[in-house]
Amino acid sequence: MPNSPFPETGTGPTWAESAVGAYLRQHAFGAIAYSQTTGRWATSYGQPDRATAETIACDKCGTGDARIVVWGQMTWLALAVGDGGGYGWARDANPEQAKQLALQGCRGTNRRIEVCFDTMRGWLRPARKRPHLSWRGWLSLVILVFAFASFGSAGVFGNGNSANPGGEIIVGIICVIIAALIRFPALRHGLEWSSRAVLKLLGSSARAIHRR
Repeated sequence: MPNSPFPETGTGPTWAESAVGAYLRQHAFGAIAYSQTTGRWATSYGQPDRATAETIACDKCGTGDARIVVWGQMTWLALAVGDGGGYGWARDANPEQAKQLALQGCRGTNRRIEVCFDTMRGWLRPARKRPHLSWRGWLSLVILVFAFASFGSAGVFGNGNSANPGGEIIVGIICVIIAALIRFPALRHGLEWSSRAVLKLLGSSARAIHRR
């Protein structure tokens, strides 16, 4: 095929590949809308033009003060926010560079990337940090291990070797309660509040009886 625009080695794109590439390039506009008062944000991607991308992003944000902070075509867009209402944005061909530029332009403390995405293909959220156990978590874990050892010694999970299985079960139950109180502060605070309420009620009842 002497008039073929591609070499005959078979390495050139096919007509279908060229058509798909052209379509994607034509539908590669995206935008980020951000509301500074509420902290809400929204994105659009894969749109045929800038105006459509911006309109969709603002509509999705759903706030009266939402405004477009950045738009682009066939690029990466990133939005960073910080405590106190600060924010920064960037566009770049490299996603990591876009994130870095957005963070550099963001004011405030605790700066973080909210979203980074390709305007042609869509989302790429920042990787979530792996959760780590605090000292409370480790302490509660150790206490739970001791509790299960007590249950095992009492024969809860099979044959036990304890001379006092009832005592071992009680110790295990107490350990589970202590671990739960350490691990879940809300449960501990609730128990403290309940204890204070009960003591207050008992005190009021005692004073009422004394007056009689």
